[in-house]
Amino acid sequence: MKFLSATLLTLSLVLFGTQSVVAGVISDGSSGVFHPATDFTLDLSGTTFPQFTDIFIDAGIRLTILSPNNGAFGDLLAANDIIVNGIIDAGSGSLGLRAGNQIVLEAGSQVIAGLLDVSAPTVSSRGTISVSGSTGSSGSGGIIGRGPVSPFPSPRGPSLISEPSTALLLLSGLALLARRYRRHLV
Repeated sequence: MKFLSATLLTLSLVLFGTQSVVAGVISDGSSGVFHPATDFTLDLSGTTFPQFTDIFIDAGIRLTILSPNNGAFGDLLAANDIIVNGIIDAGSGSLGLRAGNQIVLEAGSQVIAGLLDVSAPTVSSRGTISVSGSTGSSGSGGIIGRGPVSPFPSPRGPSLISEPSTALLLLSGLALLARRYRRHLV
């Protein structure tokens, strides 16, 4: 019984320590909710970007994005959700969509960009994505991942990044289990 409780405790610690971390989003929400009532042009060509809590683009609304000219990404950042029923048009510019909770591209929505980087724990795409950029070394078809985030995960699920210590914790936990099991047999 003592062996079983020690084994369960060790296994619990290993499993708890090996949980994956969802890709982080840098948005403090200080710019509030972005929900344009008419067609709107948003200038993301600078080095800092608005920090929205949520972004909603309704059907019939076109959000035109001015991206940096030097090939850098213009990032639409939301602490929570990006919900698109209309059109986000960055032309041939590089666009990043980054949300802390979910990105939903509803049926009939459209995202147009030269290069596109989409990152959120949950991504749902029933709309049209038009990417005209060339294949990058870290992605294909112009949909790429930058830095510590994963490339566009599509409806397969969240973007997960393992913590650096995950393998070490898992191996040490398995070693403890094997040692206890061996001792129990002798």
